[in-house]
Amino acid sequence: MSNHSRAYGRVEVHPSVGRRRRWSAEDKGRIVAASFAPGANVSEVARQNDISPQHLFQWRHAARKGQLVLSLDDDMAFAPVVVERPATPARGDGGLAVEIAGAVIQVTGETDLGLLGAVVRALKAAA
Repeated sequence: MSNHSRAYGRVEVHPSVGRRRRWSAEDKGRIVAASFAPGANVSEVARQNDISPQHLFQWRHAARKGQLVLSLDDDMAFAPVVVERPATPARGDGGLAVEIAGAVIQVTGETDLGLLGAVVRALKAAA
């Protein structure tokens, strides 16, 4: 039997609430929107809101599928839309072509909205 005593570092204990929390749709939307912000770290956003990163990823997935409504950022604005006939026939995928600062972005139902937002912000900043 060994009688070596060791000094251990500080240990933090985070008590749980002991019950399931209920999140309003508005709170979920606010947290998910914060996780999609440019430069946001999903794990950090989850930690700041006392939820697991896995839980936040589930909410983000629901938002991408249209099952969760995100709150709008204050800096969001509407853009004018011009409807033109395409030079080539549509492929039937229901897609949309968005032109910003001379760049054309093809948007479909499968488009990652977080990525699309980041691309649009980058193009606007470069223009």
